[in-house]
Amino acid sequence: MISLSGIDNYQLFPAIIVDNENNKQWDDFYIFNAVGLLDCAHADSVFDEIMPGSDEGMRAYGEYQKLIFDTEKTHGNRMFREVKSNDLYFHMKLFEIIKANKPSNGDSWGASVTGVEAR
Repeated sequence: MISLSGIDNYQLFPAIIVDNENNKQWDDFYIFNAVGLLDCAHADSVFDEIMPGSDEGMRAYGEYQKLIFDTEKTHGNRMFREVKSNDLYFHMKLFEIIKANKPSNGDSWGASVTGVEAR
């Protein structure tokens, strides 16, 4: 599904989930890793720093009150983590594909969309 959206910066690793207590195992799962950490917030974004970064390389932690992407800094990437918030962002096309391919039992994926302005 992901590759249908034009996104190719991710990794999938086969995973086995083990429930030792009930002696069960599921081997049809994958671990998903989004590759890409971008510092792409526009200068007009508002970030509330909760914990400062360090000289040893630890990033500042906080949350955006207002996030605006600088389109020049996203370099056309359709999926990435934003460096300050570490949140995962992806193109609306992927969300549309996910919604169109919900599980056959009628359950939803539990996905939701929050729009982010881009300049």
